Amino acid sequence: MKKNRNTSRYKVMELLLKKDRYTLKQLQNLTGVKSILVPLKKMEQEGILTIEDGLAKPRVRTKTERFVKLALPLEEIYAIIPEIEKRSPKQVALLLKLASFRTKEAPTAKLLKLANISSSALNSLEEKGLVEFYEKVVERVYQETYTETLKDIKLTKAQENVIEAVSEHITTKNFKTFLLHGVTGSGKTQVYIELIKKALNRGENCLLLVPEISLTPQMTARLTMNFGDKVAVIHSRVSPGERHDAWMRIASGRCKVVTGARSALFSPMKNIGLIIVDEEHDSSYKQAEYPPKYHARDAAIVLAKECNCPVVLGSATPSIESMHNTKNGKYTLLELPERVDGAKLPKLVLVNTTEMKKKGEMENVFSKMLLSAIDERIKKNEGVILLQNRRGFATQVYCVECAHLEKCENCSVGMVYHIKSNNLKCHYCNAIKPMPKACSMCGSKNIKLFGTGTERVEDELQAYFPSAIIERIDSDTISEKGKLGETLNKFRDGEIDILVGTQMVSKGLDFPRVTLVGVISAESSLWMPDFRAEEKTFQMLTQVSGRAGRSILPGEVMIQTCDSGHPLMKFIMNNDYHGFFARDVQSREFRNYPPFANLCLAETKDKDPRKASEALIDLYKEMFNYNRAVSILPPSAALLAKIKNEFRFQMLIKTSRKVDPSASILRDTIAHAYKIFRQKGKHKDVRIIFDMNPYSVV
Repeated sequence: MKKNRNTSRYKVMELLLKKDRYTLKQLQNLTGVKSILVPLKKMEQEGILTIEDGLAKPRVRTKTERFVKLALPLEEIYAIIPEIEKRSPKQVALLLKLASFRTKEAPTAKLLKLANISSSALNSLEEKGLVEFYEKVVERVYQETYTETLKDIKLTKAQENVIEAVSEHITTKNFKTFLLHGVTGSGKTQVYIELIKKALNRGENCLLLVPEISLTPQMTARLTMNFGDKVAVIHSRVSPGERHDAWMRIASGRCKVVTGARSALFSPMKNIGLIIVDEEHDSSYKQAEYPPKYHARDAAIVLAKECNCPVVLGSATPSIESMHNTKNGKYTLLELPERVDGAKLPKLVLVNTTEMKKKGEMENVFSKMLLSAIDERIKKNEGVILLQNRRGFATQVYCVECAHLEKCENCSVGMVYHIKSNNLKCHYCNAIKPMPKACSMCGSKNIKLFGTGTERVEDELQAYFPSAIIERIDSDTISEKGKLGETLNKFRDGEIDILVGTQMVSKGLDFPRVTLVGVISAESSLWMPDFRAEEKTFQMLTQVSGRAGRSILPGEVMIQTCDSGHPLMKFIMNNDYHGFFARDVQSREFRNYPPFANLCLAETKDKDPRKASEALIDLYKEMFNYNRAVSILPPSAALLAKIKNEFRFQMLIKTSRKVDPSASILRDTIAHAYKIFRQKGKHKDVRIIFDMNPYSVV
């Protein structure tokens, strides 16, 4: 009987004949089987192999550096110098350089570099007993390149009221959740700083979360100005070594304030007296790509309850769920309704690009009105921010002759054209291929570029304003460490006229010189088939509008859209959060979506679409048969049907919070159905992922 060489069991046996020990990750990579643990456990039961658990070797260790110091008192060193000066002037130079250091010690490499002398002279000094070598622990500290000067700030009455309300619970060490709804520019950051001071004065530590790294430069700079080396920074731009040393400083209690993205939530901080979640509405707080799929805002509230301390959720555009929690008494609402320093909210102008095209008032992606406003600001040396929430130059490469769209081979999405590198890139799997000279399907050279990304906005702006200094902020341009902070420094100082970017420029930036904000296409996120589409669009446009007019200089915001009649635009133009909330929450209640429902998104992934589809259908049947009171939307292909060469199928499972407030019915149904599904053993290799309360159902 011929053996099947394609089975995972056979592949494992072949590998074990070559080497007797592998890690699970190695076997997954070598066999190409993601669920390799299933056959391995069966082989262990049969006595073929042994599975051992062990700790992986640490990738980062405490850093030590070789130091050198004087071995004798300075007076004795000076007395010996005349004896060796004639024979070894280089040794004397090293001794004098070392003696010039305040501590009479220095890193060996640094000393040799400063003196421009080889190590042999230093070794000779050691043999003579004049210097000593030793190893010293060196701390790696993350340095933010963005800087600010400390200002004397006078608090408004509204700010003082907020601080007083929260301080009471800091003093009494009492858990309570506050939602701080403050309009853009209302001084929420200064409120955070004052509250942190209150907690530190009581000898307690503080955790401040921001949704992503685009917010960390200014926040880190302001915290460091106020609290110095008591601040530790944790986010993805921090190197592994810097993260390791920050972790050690936090654990030892030397760092009292921890700030960073969602991973900072798990830092080894003790005695927490206050937790702050800035921009609590932001989707970046949801860990959506890899399990565990937690929401950092919700996890922060649980942590605050465990630590028995208050938690402050801050935002100019709170999430529908958080504002709803203030209505039912779960959270306490605090408000900052006005901007500080007498600044006024900017004037908003809605530009209908469809009408402008008919009138000949459009210049490529810009209305003439927007171009005129940009020109006026540049002449006054005022700052301009432009938002286009798509990267690249063109979002589609399309053949006019055969209608073929250049798609990624690994994902069911069109590839994006990047003009700087002249290639096509998939923004899901990062696959890259050259820009085709002709259609890959029919060979026609009649290829068109459609859609607008930040590269195109930057490129066309440079043509209209050749003397202007323009910088782009998106994930393509700030990958280099410290680049974002340096760019923001230049923009603050007037060395950059225009900032073009994705949603990174829509939040957290506080520059008094910005008087104009332009939105190139406001509807880019509005048309997504997602129950949060309108909420996300309202939040993004309101947040980016808030970058303008944050001083005595009046601000203006121009929002270009081809859907100016959409009801959402009225709320944005009037800066009417409460009106938008009332409308959206009513729609959510009618359609049974959060905050009125518990959701779980079940997703299957496999390289074979038939396997992924059948597995989800079978799981659906088990759930339906077990509990018909749970609402289950039938399985279907995901909107992005294929990502990273895996086909995706999804189904949404719901329960009403009126009958299932803690989601126990939902979890029980999923657990029972999944257990029966796995016991049948029909779909062993298909990956199934459950995302409780997903932030997006796309």
